[in-house]
Amino acid sequence: MSIENDLVAVLTAYAPLTALVGNRVSQHAADPNDAMPLVVWNSSSDPLQGLAGDDQIEQSTITLECWATNAVSAASVADQVTAALDAYDSTHGTESVTVTSRQGAHDPELGLDGEVVTVQWMRL
Repeated sequence: MSIENDLVAVLTAYAPLTALVGNRVSQHAADPNDAMPLVVWNSSSDPLQGLAGDDQIEQSTITLECWATNAVSAASVADQVTAALDAYDSTHGTESVTVTSRQGAHDPELGLDGEVVTVQWMRL
């Protein structure tokens, strides 16, 4: 499986997160009419070459936007996204899943608040 497929599987299987967002985990964009809160994610992948010149490590930088009607709810979703990824990371020794940043966001047009979680995911 790809890192991106594993990401969706990890998020949708984590009960504390699904209690908040249900199945509203989307790649690239969400419908503005979707219920809140929700998670929208994007990724970029770059293979890292080993000393022999072969692609030994798969690496993705993933941005997860956690949107809600208020900042407290958005932060709660981001907390659960982080917890889901931490739980996955602790059980997969050949992978590293690290939250590298987290910041607040606001969409004045839609009146939504967000938390943006950036993750570095590496797989041997």
